[in-house]
Amino acid sequence: MADNQELKAIKCPACSGDLSRSFKAQYDSEEEETVQVPVAKCLSCGKEYDQHTQEYYELFADTFTSDKDASVFKLGLKGKIDGIEYEIIGRLRYQDEEEWEKETWDEWLAISAEGVYRYFVEEEGKVYSYEEYVPKSMDMEKGDSIEFEGKKISKSSGYVGRIVFAEGELPWKPEIGEPTTIYEFKKDGANYTIEQSEDEISITRGDIIPYKKVMEAFGTEETRKKYQGNVSRKKVY
Repeated sequence: MADNQELKAIKCPACSGDLSRSFKAQYDSEEEETVQVPVAKCLSCGKEYDQHTQEYYELFADTFTSDKDASVFKLGLKGKIDGIEYEIIGRLRYQDEEEWEKETWDEWLAISAEGVYRYFVEEEGKVYSYEEYVPKSMDMEKGDSIEFEGKKISKSSGYVGRIVFAEGELPWKPEIGEPTTIYEFKKDGANYTIEQSEDEISITRGDIIPYKKVMEAFGTEETRKKYQGNVSRKKVY
C-alpha cells in the first residue's frame, strides 16, 4: 500500500475548517500537576479533538513514527523461525489511546511459502510471536465479560490502540486513527490476544521469542553488529 504519511489538510467534521496542532491545560493525577497536552483544534469554530478521536491521529501521526526505522524487521526480509521460512510483508504501528505521550508498538505481518501467517509484535524491546487461532468456544456478548473456552475475561481489561502508521501488504486497508480494542490474557501457559475492530474480531496465540533468535533469523549485518555492541555493553556494566 502507498505511504500513508502524505501531508494533507485535515478538516474539522463540525464545520469543514482547517485543523491545526494546539495544546490545552489538563491536570495529570500521576504527576499531581497541570500539564499542556496536544490537541487538534479547528481554526474556524475552535472545536478541539483529543487522543480519543480519529482527527487527532490524522494530524499528529508523524509524531509517533520518528523511530519507525529502529527495528530488526524490515519489509521484504526473510528468515527462519522454528525451521519455517517467513517473509515480512506488512506492518502496523499502534499508539495507546489513553496516553498522550508516545506509547507505541509494532505488529509485523509475515507469511510462509505455504501461506501461513505469523505476527511479530515488537514492544519495549521485546518481541512476541503470534499465530492465528480459532477457539473451541467464544462468546463476546456476555455482559461485562468475554467467555473464551471456559475462561472469563473482563471487558474492563481491554484497551484501545489507534493506528498511526501502516506499510506493506495487509489483510485490509487501514486508516490512520482507526481504533482497535485489545484484550490480552494467559491460558494454559500461552498468551492470547483478541483484537476487536468495527468490522471484525481476530484471535492470536503465541509467546515471547528471544531477541537473539529474532536477530539470527532476520538480522542484517548492520543490525547484528548493533545488537552485539549492545550485548557487550550490558556485560561490561
